[in-house]
Amino acid sequence: HEAIVCEETTPEVIEYLLHVDEKLGTDSPRAAVLQDVDGYTPLHLLIRRRFQSHIMRADDESPLMEILELLVKSCAEAIVIPDRGEYEEPPIVMALKANVYAPMLQSEESTTARIERHIFQMVNCMLQHYPQAASRVFKGYRGHYTALHSAVFHGRSPETIELLLNAETRSPSPQKACLLGNTQGELPLHFCAMRGEPPRTVALLAEAAPEAISKRDASGLTPLHWLWIRFVSTLLTIEDGRGGSITVPLRRRTSSNAEHGSLRSSAFATLSQEDFEADLQLLRRVDPSVDFLRMRHIPIEVQEESD
Repeated sequence: HEAIVCEETTPEVIEYLLHVDEKLGTDSPRAAVLQDVDGYTPLHLLIRRRFQSHIMRADDESPLMEILELLVKSCAEAIVIPDRGEYEEPPIVMALKANVYAPMLQSEESTTARIERHIFQMVNCMLQHYPQAASRVFKGYRGHYTALHSAVFHGRSPETIELLLNAETRSPSPQKACLLGNTQGELPLHFCAMRGEPPRTVALLAEAAPEAISKRDASGLTPLHWLWIRFVSTLLTIEDGRGGSITVPLRRRTSSNAEHGSLRSSAFATLSQEDFEADLQLLRRVDPSVDFLRMRHIPIEVQEESD
C-alpha cells in the first residue's frame, strides 16, 4: 500500500514486493487483496492516487498500466473487492469513474479523449484477467448494481461499454447486468437515455437486452420516455456562440384546462442549431457525469399533471 501511493515507486519495486509476497504461500493472505482502514486495496489506491499524474505524463513515461497489470496478475480477485465507503466501490468501478480522480485536468476534447482511452485500457486489462468482474453484482448506496451501470452512469465511451458486454458474454451470471435495476428501478439503458449518450451506446445496450427498452423505472418511465425527454431538453435555450437558431413551440398541460385535456402553447424555446447529435453533445458538456440530479431532470414542458 505504501509503495503504491508513492509516485516515485517503480514497477520493478512493485514486482519485487509481489514476488516476495508469493513466496509466503497460502499461510498468509495475498498483499493485493489486503485492505486498509478505508477498505482500499493496492488497486484502489493506484487508481485514486496516481491516475491524474498518469494522464499528465506521456504514455511511455507513466508506470501506472504496468503496475496495474502486475497487481491484477498477482491476484485477479482484487478487481471486485469493494471498499468500505458509502457506495462500496471495487477497483473496476473506480477505474470506470477515474476521471473523477483527475480534477486538475482541463475539459478540452483532446484531454477528454485521452482520459477515455486510458480508462478503456485499465478496464480492458482487468477484464482480460478476470472477465467475471463484468457480471458481478455489487451492493451500494442505491442498491444493487454492476460495472455496466457505473460505466453508463459516468458516460464512458461505446468501446468501454462493449468491453463489459463482451466480458459478460464470456462469463455470464444468472442476473444479466442490462436487466438489473437499482432502488429507483433504473437499468443501464435508462441511464443511457437520461444522459443522451451516443446512438452506438444506445444500440449496444438495446441489442444486449431488447426487453430493457420497455422496462419502467420507479417513476413509471421507460428508456424510450427518457430519450424523448432528453430530445426536448435540447430545445432549451443554450447560448454557445455558434449562431443560427430556430424556434420550436413547446406545449404543456395547464392546471385550468387539464381536466378537459386541452393544451396551450408555452413560451417558445430556442434550439441552437439543427444538428440533433451536436445538441446532445452540447447538453453533455453542461451535464457533469456525476450530477445525477440534472441527469434525472424532466423539463416542465413534458410533464403531465395527470402523471
